[in-house]
Amino acid sequence: MVTTARPPKDPDESLVSDAIRGSSGAFGVLFERYEQRIFRIAYRVLRNREDAEDAVQQAFAQAFVHLHKFQGQSRFSTWLTRIAINEALILIRKRRHGHTSIERPGPVEAENRELEVADSAATPEQHCGQQQLHVFLVEAIRSLKPTLRSVVQLYEIGELSTNETGEILGLRRCTVKARVFRARSELRRKLAGVWR
Repeated sequence: MVTTARPPKDPDESLVSDAIRGSSGAFGVLFERYEQRIFRIAYRVLRNREDAEDAVQQAFAQAFVHLHKFQGQSRFSTWLTRIAINEALILIRKRRHGHTSIERPGPVEAENRELEVADSAATPEQHCGQQQLHVFLVEAIRSLKPTLRSVVQLYEIGELSTNETGEILGLRRCTVKARVFRARSELRRKLAGVWR
């Protein structure tokens, strides 16, 4: 009789199930288990202790509120890490007025610096064009595969180094570089299609 190897079971599975059923104690155990790890990830993104602490609190609050949506397709720790990265990036966007963001017009790559809003006294036509470009850019980033989108969020928008991006996502340097290249190519193709 041949047995197929099953993927390793998520060590948090029973705690997550209990927390979904309303056990605050189970969620407390998950908090204690991952608080330091999530703080380190947030600190790598934000490079500021207070902001990292805020991101940790927000990440756990979001995880608690949306725990019923967790479907177990990835490990709980991976899901929580993604939430934490998103919360850290939200704080970066709030901190940087007018800089690169999914929420604002801005460059996705070094060659596209003209996407930045450099002049606050832009004409109405320029403002309208920037708004349109912003919408197209947001949609293009959202349409990327999650593996490419997470690299864009950290490396391009969060302005982390290749090594930092790799550490957060658990990827080798060469994998990060390959994904950045693929993401840039896809974004160029999507944006070129819009302006034809």
